Amino acid sequence: MRCLMWVVLILATTPLAWGQAAVTGFSGGSQFDSYYGSTVGDVVGWRFTVTDSVHVTDLGVWNADTNAAGAGLTIAHDVGIWDAQAVLLAQVLVDPATGTVVGDWTYESITPITLDPGMTYTIGAIYYSADGDNYVSSASSMTTIPEVVFSSSVFPAAVDLGFVFPTNDSASFGRFGPNFIIGTPQQDTDLAIDKTDGSCYVLPGDPITYTITVSHVSGLDAMGAFVEDIFPPDVVGVTWTCTPSGMAACAPSGTGDITDTVNLPAGDSVVYSASGTVDPGATGLLVNIATVDAPPGMTDTDPSNNTNPDFSALEMPIFCDGFESGDTLGWDGTGP
Repeated sequence: MRCLMWVVLILATTPLAWGQAAVTGFSGGSQFDSYYGSTVGDVVGWRFTVTDSVHVTDLGVWNADTNAAGAGLTIAHDVGIWDAQAVLLAQVLVDPATGTVVGDWTYESITPITLDPGMTYTIGAIYYSADGDNYVSSASSMTTIPEVVFSSSVFPAAVDLGFVFPTNDSASFGRFGPNFIIGTPQQDTDLAIDKTDGSCYVLPGDPITYTITVSHVSGLDAMGAFVEDIFPPDVVGVTWTCTPSGMAACAPSGTGDITDTVNLPAGDSVVYSASGTVDPGATGLLVNIATVDAPPGMTDTDPSNNTNPDFSALEMPIFCDGFESGDTLGWDGTGP
């Protein structure tokens, strides 16, 4: 049996700096500690559709109850989101000891999920009889963010106790225990950089020219990527030019190190040509490393191709490839 506890007024919460709560506020309604009064627990919550693609980052439980047994959130509750086929998309245990309190809800982070526009979803939280926590049913009014449209409140069938998909619907506002946070979708891109001076060696005092190609491999447009090439001290008098392809953009020219912010729409690239002179006193190995970083707020899905080194010996080697490169036509593998 449901246990009527209180009538409560909830004030609208302020949109979050790090995300937005789906339910921003509600008023009126009655507090209950569970639907059937079971110690096994039953899942209550609400169904909704989304008008745009939304990125769910956190699930939460209402923490503003006035239960005489323990006002506020007192125990941990499992919270989940299901799709219209009752497939559980995300689940987390919201614990008052570890969760993040934002307004009238306590949240725990989840592995982000994306909800598709026009689709129906269900959010539910499990409550137990006499657990010290309440949810609100039959609110007189409610508000949500524009991307989330409330459909109905939900509760389980009498035989469906425990943390299971709630199959029954009610037209009343509620049941407001669970809530969720919408964050910024992850912005994925894949950028790559390639660099060469066209030779395996260069002699001290000789000119050297590097070709650095920065390309957009896949994913979203990368507007504001950062290209860097700090030339070794043994390469002096460096000047460079940059040539973009398509709708890409880069600084047209410069001197010294390359530290350039570039725009790389999908499929486009920029090519730098950097020329200098090897110091006459240079010895050993000339190492030059170029890098590209995704714009702030974006994630490069393959960081392994974001750095590219070029190695040049500072003396003429016997063989550039490390293998015998002479005339091998007389070799047949059968003779001595």
